[in-house]
Amino acid sequence: MEILNIIAYSLLIIFILVVFCGVFLVNKGQGRSYFLIEFKIIIFIMFMCFIGLGITLTILGLYEKL
Repeated sequence: MEILNIIAYSLLIIFILVVFCGVFLVNKGQGRSYFLIEFKIIIFIMFMCFIGLGITLTILGLYEKL
């Protein structure tokens, strides 16, 4: 149970850092040649963190009920 808490907190921290990186990337400029590749990578990482957070929080919620 404690490991799931650690995973949830680390995924939340990664999610927040990726959001800040995305904002920084957009502010840096959309006219750059690698913008779309970087943006796709950031969106993929955000999506994976969101799915991971959902899974871990669902599992934690189920264990709390038992």
